[in-house]
Amino acid sequence: MDALANFAYSTVATAPSPATSGTSVTVQSGDGAKFPTAPFDVLMWPASVQPLTSNAEIARCTAVSTDTFTITRAQYGTTAQSVAVGYQICQPIDKNLLLQGTVSGPTDFGYLGWTVDPRDCRNNSAPTAGRISLTRFTSRVTATCGHLVYYINTPGATLTSGECFIGIYDTGQTTAGVATLLAQSADQHNFWQTNGLGGSAGAATALTSSASLVADGDYFIAVLANGTTMPQFEQGGNTTLLINYNLSGLGLRTALDATTGVTTLPSTITAANIVTTGASGFLAVIAVA
Repeated sequence: MDALANFAYSTVATAPSPATSGTSVTVQSGDGAKFPTAPFDVLMWPASVQPLTSNAEIARCTAVSTDTFTITRAQYGTTAQSVAVGYQICQPIDKNLLLQGTVSGPTDFGYLGWTVDPRDCRNNSAPTAGRISLTRFTSRVTATCGHLVYYINTPGATLTSGECFIGIYDTGQTTAGVATLLAQSADQHNFWQTNGLGGSAGAATALTSSASLVADGDYFIAVLANGTTMPQFEQGGNTTLLINYNLSGLGLRTALDATTGVTTLPSTITAANIVTTGASGFLAVIAVA
């Protein structure tokens, strides 16, 4: 959990440059000591007004050097403001801080998000050959995801070259009612024929291009495999009726693309094509930079 400090408030002495994207801000002389040890969130808004969604920005302070803060801009869905000298700045009591105070989440360990806390994994299952398995996760920060981490308990056998992939879809943010492919791996048929992290990749599986994730945005991890014997992936719960209770389409937490005989991840999947019949459970995947 982030450290806290009473009366962690100041005004901007040296503004970020450029104002909407600069990553360094300096508070009034001596006021850096009012703030806690990094990392922590800061709220920045104009002088003489109350902070509103239209005029305020939450940034993440990752380092403090006397009175100068290194910040990551526009966190948790807030909009980067044109921060100027005289802007107010404080450590807020925001959603991110309150969530930290409840249970450990992926950001506590430096991850962007996960489908399920790995400590809660208790099962494993194999995807259906030629069907795209979808497992939902929420990104906890605004960031780019370049790698996915998962564990193969039982390796596949005679997997088909050029037909084994893992990727990330959005849940309708790009086009309403459609899951859009944001990024995917190269073919994994060799790696998935060995057990371990990423199979014989031995670590995180790289995506061929990074996926831009938004804080509190929902996404699907997609897995596709073809071959004689499917690999078995570590997973959380497998009671899909409970996991998906009262959910449908893009709102499902674990699901399948209804299309059969799939060999590549398509650019889009319509909500009507996302179904629960045959879904095997909650695949455990960690999203990292």
